[in-house]
Amino acid sequence: MQYDDCGLCEYYRCRERTSQCGDDGYLKSYVGRYCDRFATVTEPRVSPKAAQWLRDVRQCLVTELEWDTDADSSCEEIEQVGIDSHSICYVDNGFCSLGIGDWFAIVHTIDPFDVPFQQIVI
Repeated sequence: MQYDDCGLCEYYRCRERTSQCGDDGYLKSYVGRYCDRFATVTEPRVSPKAAQWLRDVRQCLVTELEWDTDADSSCEEIEQVGIDSHSICYVDNGFCSLGIGDWFAIVHTIDPFDVPFQQIVI
């Protein structure tokens, strides 16, 4: 990957330095912020299976963004690829096989008023 010296959540900050989408852009204000929140707040509170799921999803989201965008991608393209990859990464990594308690912990990590989350639900 282009940003292999960056850890999974750090990837978004590294990518932001190149893409320069701004403090309110997808990389910093949404996916980077939630990556940190899931890793530090949610992961310690869920089952081992869900914790592994969270790690797998983080890797999937980074991989999808890296494969489907490049240094010339606009901030809008980055955001669209990112939003589109969430449902794929969630389901492909086994969200449906997690327990109900894990579902609630995961879903309640996300602010329901975040626009990208609303787009994912629709």
